[in-house]
Amino acid sequence: MPILKSSAVHTSVNRCLRYVLNPDKCRMHLSGQPKSAHDARIQGCRERQEDLLYTSALNCLCDPDEAYLNMKMIYEHFSGKSYNEPLRYSGKSPVKAIHYIQSFSPDETITPEKAHTIAKAFVKKTFGDDVQVIIATHCDKAHVHSHIVINSYSVTGRKYYDNWTSREHAREYSDRVCQVFGIELLKRQKGGKGLKYNEWEHRRKGTSWKQQICAEIDSLIGVVADINELYAELEKKGYTIKHGNAPAIKAEGQQRFVRFKTLGGDYTEDRLRSRILWKDGLSNAEMNAAPDSQSPIQAVYVSTIERLHILITEGKKIPRPRNPDLPYLPNNDHDVYILSAQLSVISRNGIGSIEELEHKIENLKEDYEGAIKQINPVTAEVSRLEGIIEQSEKYFALSDKGELSAAEQVMLNLCGQTVKANSIANRADLDRLKKEKSELDARLTELKHTFETSKKQYEMYREIANTYHDICEGDYISRLIVAEKEKNEEDRQENKAEQQTITQKKKGLRR
Repeated sequence: MPILKSSAVHTSVNRCLRYVLNPDKCRMHLSGQPKSAHDARIQGCRERQEDLLYTSALNCLCDPDEAYLNMKMIYEHFSGKSYNEPLRYSGKSPVKAIHYIQSFSPDETITPEKAHTIAKAFVKKTFGDDVQVIIATHCDKAHVHSHIVINSYSVTGRKYYDNWTSREHAREYSDRVCQVFGIELLKRQKGGKGLKYNEWEHRRKGTSWKQQICAEIDSLIGVVADINELYAELEKKGYTIKHGNAPAIKAEGQQRFVRFKTLGGDYTEDRLRSRILWKDGLSNAEMNAAPDSQSPIQAVYVSTIERLHILITEGKKIPRPRNPDLPYLPNNDHDVYILSAQLSVISRNGIGSIEELEHKIENLKEDYEGAIKQINPVTAEVSRLEGIIEQSEKYFALSDKGELSAAEQVMLNLCGQTVKANSIANRADLDRLKKEKSELDARLTELKHTFETSKKQYEMYREIANTYHDICEGDYISRLIVAEKEKNEEDRQENKAEQQTITQKKKGLRR
């Protein structure tokens, strides 16, 4: 559940808007410096790399200066007071804007994009379509949070208050919206209704829910782009996702959440990310081909793949079939597949050493960050043009209309302010602006494609480096052996529990 705070802005609305729309705060940056090179590799593997702008506006422009002028006009029209009025020496000063902050716990894996979507839904649900608002999601701290600045008057003259009642109302709607997005934990049902037979059967077997969830995840791995999209698709199918340090999932009709990591080794967050990343890794021919002359880094991979073949043959590795419809053999093992895919990338690109690999990672990181620097200004300009075009179309539509209502006259004045400030004299100027926006949209699509491509390559090479270091430090093979032992122990405990249940039922029948 997010925390929602609010504060009344009595003066300096322009300063508040500049802070909220500061681009350095609306972009995600790398978190604290790692303590060692190995920590840096692990941290790099798990960081969210969404360094894009997340800002929106409604009934004003998404620019601090222009938004201020838009809000100033509406406030002065309905309040009859100056927006620049200083604080009073005695008595209460009028509230000019209300500043909400919707914060999420660092333990919740909320992406900036999802937090921004939640904030926009919250505003629409709580304040309606006639509110003047700026929304900016900040990623400059450990927790993602959205700033929401609303004018104390709507464009139709509705007055918003910042008091205990209004804050409780806003918190209630914030909770409801977050529940829709799967953030709030659903309350467990209490009371005396008996379990339906199929629900009792699922609980008795214990693994049936797990099998159903695993099958659903397996069907989505090949079509999603990242783990957040996987969670979103699961939620669309009726599953509830619990985010945090130990993500969990619950199917419809299932009473308790099950952690992803308890579904099996292939369903931990790290493993899911890896499966999504390498789903199109290589062909069967590439998988079975070893390089003729091996570089040091290739030799490490080839040796590890050979060791895995032996472990699989001897039954000392937990089975992870890549294709459950085929017999489980070394070439149908997911870990062997991942190593082979990474070896194929190394061979195709002629990478001979870990130093060359890390140099390539640095270059890809520069490409990745360079793409972001180009995307953000274009994104901001597209957002600005959208607001101008929307208000210009309203202006011309209202100008062509005959008699206007009081609300329409206010909207005409508001839009006229934007039209005049941007030198839009006629519809030809508006068409020119639309053409400019269309060209920027195409440019933005191209930049985002470059961004996604470089990001995927960066993550791919970064995971290869992490795997290489795990192999060299002895963690890779030992972890798989430990997983096999833990799986055997888990199966033993489940069989023991099932035998105890059967024994108890027999005793009950005898009585």
